[in-house]
Amino acid sequence: MSLVVSWIAVHSSAASLYLAADSRISWQDGSHWDHPQKVFLSPQTNEVFAYAGDVIFPTQTLGQLCQIAHTGVLFGQGAAAEDRADIYFNILRSAFASYPEHCLAEPFDVLYAHCSNGQFALFRIEYTGENRPSLSREDIPEESGPIRVLGSGRKL
Repeated sequence: MSLVVSWIAVHSSAASLYLAADSRISWQDGSHWDHPQKVFLSPQTNEVFAYAGDVIFPTQTLGQLCQIAHTGVLFGQGAAAEDRADIYFNILRSAFASYPEHCLAEPFDVLYAHCSNGQFALFRIEYTGENRPSLSREDIPEESGPIRVLGSGRKL
């Protein structure tokens, strides 16, 4: 099972956006491990990434992505959330292009959250298995509640 959830807390306006994930990796043979990192934080850029689905590609690339973001070389300080999401998506797509397709165990989703001047943005990068990742922006509700729930555990 894999699960990642995002939700918004709204008072008079959006006050906080959260990402959370389960802490288990499981394999088809029934084996599991309860200590992986599934949420990645870049506090210097007010960004959070989380994933559900395949394990190796997201864990390796999201950690690197946060380290690169921390250096400040990817975009200017005032870059819009859409521009940031496009840059991250292109980096992940480029990394994915060289990833051995037969090593991908299952599809995966990445959620990317950004906050600038009290404005929240949430994006989804989805890989469904056709070797074509996609990027979409999620709507932020005007009241507190879930935004997106992903992974095999979403129906529990």
